[in-house]
Amino acid sequence: MLELERISLNYDGAEVLHDVTLNVEAQEVVALIGPNGAGKTSLLRGLSGLHPYSGKARFLGKSIIGLAPERIVEQRLIHCPQSAQLFPEMSVED
Repeated sequence: MLELERISLNYDGAEVLHDVTLNVEAQEVVALIGPNGAGKTSLLRGLSGLHPYSGKARFLGKSIIGLAPERIVEQRLIHCPQSAQLFPEMSVED
């Protein structure tokens, strides 16, 4: 379902992810855990098309490398970041 091979990601020349490999099968639940600064959000930002990275990434058998964020969402790979103000105009009921 989701196949990552040797994913590396840099911010301003500083490598924050190095050769991350991960496979998630259909119906499998996986959690990324680690301390602040471990690269969890960076990995998700990369896979969401919000930050460039190197390596191979496939979702449902199709490469997602270099796709724009909206194209990745169309493939049904969705990243919903944590934020207290994600939808500030909506009520809890909405």
